[in-house]
Amino acid sequence: MFPLLLASSLISWITAAKLAKAKDHSNMIREKMYAKPGQVLGALPLMIIPFLIVANQLSITAWLPSILSDQGASLMEAGLAVGLFWVLSVMGRLL
Repeated sequence: MFPLLLASSLISWITAAKLAKAKDHSNMIREKMYAKPGQVLGALPLMIIPFLIVANQLSITAWLPSILSDQGASLMEAGLAVGLFWVLSVMGRLL
């Protein structure tokens, strides 16, 4: 997720720098304002994937303790399982 955030930040910064250097801002903005259908479909996975990742993380955080306690685990074990999930998620992002 961090490389995607870094890439989008760099693209935004470069675009802003180009707009600042352009003499006629209105023409440049008008040209870029309308997206073609292929551009929207190309960006669709970039919108759906983060949504699914966040939904997955929220559902695991919310439901894992309940499911584990129904299976007979103590509340402490269920909390440790959620903590382990987040530790491994952070380690996976750093690698």
